[in-house]
Amino acid sequence: MKSSRITRFVATKPAPSLRLLQLLEIVCAHGRPFSLADAIEASGWPKPSVHRMRGQPESGGLLESEPDDRCYTWRPTC
Repeated sequence: MKSSRITRFVATKPAPSLRLLQLLEIVCAHGRPFSLADAIEASGWPKPSVHRMRGQPESGGLLESEPDDRCYTWRPTC
């Protein structure tokens, strides 16, 4: 019984690193520059969480800020 509770928890609340990967997946699927509001709407996560997660791939060079600084694009590294 205990394992089913763990499985349910994992399915509903992924680890932060997995949420970051999910955010990158959302960005890639978007197919065009996206705003913070777009990411919040697509993920359903709170604004502070999305804002914090967006900063990580941007500082790592995986996301680029558009000239207006309100939209971001995926920056392929391969």
